[in-house]
Amino acid sequence: EGPDGEECFPGQGLEICDLVYVSCEELCVDESLIDPNFICPGFQFPVCGCDGITYQNACIARWHHGVTTWTLGECDVFEIQIPVENDTPFYMTNPVENELRLGWKGKQLTEILIYNLHGQMIQRTLTDHDEDGFTQLDVSTLPPGLYILQVSDSEGNVRTEKFVKT
Repeated sequence: EGPDGEECFPGQGLEICDLVYVSCEELCVDESLIDPNFICPGFQFPVCGCDGITYQNACIARWHHGVTTWTLGECDVFEIQIPVENDTPFYMTNPVENELRLGWKGKQLTEILIYNLHGQMIQRTLTDHDEDGFTQLDVSTLPPGLYILQVSDSEGNVRTEKFVKT
């Protein structure tokens, strides 16, 4: 029966055998679409994938990377800058495959936040440092795409950067 008490399929004699929960969120990358043997043309007609990565063309986005939706043209590159008093050099590996290594000269990092392009915080880490003052951050479980990194130091300074996960 439906929510109104009416039979959904009158006279069909259907039974519920299993409950299936379906997410209504759009799937950005569908790995079942990936076919490395699919031959795509080599022309340059950039598209911006829903994952925030620019691909050479739509065929490559879909069949080589499993991207389900895109817009024509390159992805917008945006800058987020938060002024920091006495700003000092910041070091970070970028792009990143599995491990992000970062350091802020003269600063002791205390917290690292990673946000997706929808502004949702997806990872929070309280930091440890190696002997060189650098922090290692495991990002191997993040899907490929563009991310926003926000770091805080022990004095309350905040710095925001973007990075690409490959």
